[in-house]
Amino acid sequence: MHIADEWPNVVARMNRRMQMMSRKRTMMRIEAPDNNELEILMAYLKKNA
Repeated sequence: MHIADEWPNVVARMNRRMQMMSRKRTMMRIEAPDNNELEILMAYLKKNA
């Protein structure tokens, strides 16, 4: 859906949303990925873009 150069901005936007959700006290708590997980995710997305 995105080219390799677009993924950093997309992932950053998604991560900000996950961080906001992880702070809320809801039944469906979302845990944002740590920096290592983000690096792994970015490498995968760029490679398979």
